[in-house]
Amino acid sequence: MPYDQIFIGGATAILCLVGLWNEAWILAHTTKGRRLIGWFGEQRGLWVLRVVLSLGFLFGALLASGIINPVRWDTSRHGPVQEPSSVASDFMNSRSIAVA
Repeated sequence: MPYDQIFIGGATAILCLVGLWNEAWILAHTTKGRRLIGWFGEQRGLWVLRVVLSLGFLFGALLASGIINPVRWDTSRHGPVQEPSSVASDFMNSRSIAVA
């Protein structure tokens, strides 16, 4: 399993746990927390934050353990990956613009 997948999943899970630990502070001192309270009220906003952070923890743990895998594009069928600037220039060169 790739180390970057383990790192990203572990970091996501840890950050969500820290968010769950500091849920009252997040609701009181961040713009997003105050917005959640404005939309859902204080009790429901707290539960919405808990659900979102719990799902983030679950996703991170599943990613780090290899149960969920990131999308890996198969480039063998399509050839090598081009740089974005060359793709744009190829597109512009293939277009014929008629000037009247």
